[in-house]
Amino acid sequence: GMWDNQFYAEVTFYRSAHLGADSAGNEQVAPTPNSVNTIEGVAPYWRLAWENNTAERSFMIGLIGMHASIYPSGIGSVEHNRYNDIGIDTQYQGKLGDNSVSAHASYITEKRTYAVDGTTPKIKTLKADGSYFWTNRMVGTLGYFNVTGDDNSNWENTTKPDSDGWIAEFTYLPWQNTKFTAQYRMYGKFDGTTTDASNNDTIYLNLWFVW
Repeated sequence: GMWDNQFYAEVTFYRSAHLGADSAGNEQVAPTPNSVNTIEGVAPYWRLAWENNTAERSFMIGLIGMHASIYPSGIGSVEHNRYNDIGIDTQYQGKLGDNSVSAHASYITEKRTYAVDGTTPKIKTLKADGSYFWTNRMVGTLGYFNVTGDDNSNWENTTKPDSDGWIAEFTYLPWQNTKFTAQYRMYGKFDGTTTDASNNDTIYLNLWFVW
């Protein structure tokens, strides 16, 4: 719902579809005892935001939250993990003559409760980026990300999820139906260590075309 063209509120309920994935990540026609990360019941999501828009600029700041109880494996399991998220996000868009700028930022903290050992680690995620648009043909973007979390053996692929780095991206749109994108992702820290973090640096090249 939107009130007075400024205040926005949303409540959404998510559920797992009648599809699942086995421990190897392969899709199943229906949930099986080997399915993983199946939502128990529904997972409520909520959002509150304030917007201020003019012909030259747009600004938004909002709050988000979500709760989910998820069976880590098997739909018949009694035990499930709990996820509680709450965060804040903001964005700005404005014109600069024939060009324009935009900026986005979000900060989300998540508390997990693991059924296997009762531990309750937290993870915090900060993301921010800014973009400059040259006459709707070229876009340059620079972004920063930072993830910090408690030591815990239940994190995926690591016991310490701390990571940070920068993302630089350039997009060129020569025609309305064609887009070229190059992105470089640079890590200062990866999974809790700065040692060899740059080994995870990645270059993405993308061509988007619509016929």
